Amino acid sequence: MNQKKEREIDLIDMLIEWTGSWRSLLLAITLGVFIFVCYSVVYNKAVYNSLNNTQGNQISLLSEEELKSMLTVEEIYEVEDLKTVYDFYLTAFAEFEANEASLDISEKTASLYYLTNTQYLVSQLFNSLNQTQKKYYLCHYGAEYTRQSVPPVFTLQKCALLVFAILLLHFIAFGMKYVLVNTVKRTDTLSFDGDVPELTRIVDWKKIEAQKGLDRLKYKFCYSNKHRTPLEESVQINARRIIEYMNRKGYHSVALVGTSLEKEGEIIKKYILEGAPSLSVRFVDSTTHSKTGADEISKVDSAVLIAKVGFTKYNEYCDEYKTLVDRKVDIIGIVVFE
Repeated sequence: MNQKKEREIDLIDMLIEWTGSWRSLLLAITLGVFIFVCYSVVYNKAVYNSLNNTQGNQISLLSEEELKSMLTVEEIYEVEDLKTVYDFYLTAFAEFEANEASLDISEKTASLYYLTNTQYLVSQLFNSLNQTQKKYYLCHYGAEYTRQSVPPVFTLQKCALLVFAILLLHFIAFGMKYVLVNTVKRTDTLSFDGDVPELTRIVDWKKIEAQKGLDRLKYKFCYSNKHRTPLEESVQINARRIIEYMNRKGYHSVALVGTSLEKEGEIIKKYILEGAPSLSVRFVDSTTHSKTGADEISKVDSAVLIAKVGFTKYNEYCDEYKTLVDRKVDIIGIVVFE
């Protein structure tokens, strides 16, 4: 018999567990968008400064009046509209720089969003001008208004793509963690031999009911089809099954084996002794990593394995299972806490 059988990955369970990591996902999206917005403003400002230093040489040799005479009234209005919008941008940017230190994150994000979209509008207006209008614009308003706008790095479309990329990367990272983390999962089958039953799973419903928001939704999906048997009642049911098995076999002693699960072991021990005070019940932390545990297991007729979802190491559980089988200790069953 191979005690370390291949584990199957339940994709539905992985998706449900992913919803439980919504805090880290929300933090990643918030930081990602904020950094991207800040970068777009810094990038565009650097581009503007670079263009401002080079565009002076591009002004036509024609005089301002000559250029104006080549334009229609509507074309001159379009140039003036560009100046008005660009003035709005310069004023808003100056106010942002002056008040940046006193702004909170939401106000700063809103200001950066307005600035980048105003930049984009300036860019569209400038690019819509013909060559004569552009030359007149540069000649008429001088160096102060010679900064050509470029499409901003930050747009709503790019923001949506960024959020999607963060979602995808977060899911991949979580999936790797889900697969690689070596703890017992809710969907694991811990009975490697058909003769060793997994007893009633014990769920702390009070702890689950105390959850709120998305955490509560996660547990609702996890346990939607599970009967809500109270924790103490589940322990009592398992204790009775253990006692009945021991009576049938004529056993007088049992070891409760679970690495670092003494608290859970004591709960089971309490109800076994309530139902059968004459039985000898002892908790054994480990039969593979403790000399005391290895000695203790030799003094009992049978054993019950204890595991806890998200806490018990899967390989350690397999080792305990194999050791009990190799030492020919009768395993009554497996108790799983969730």
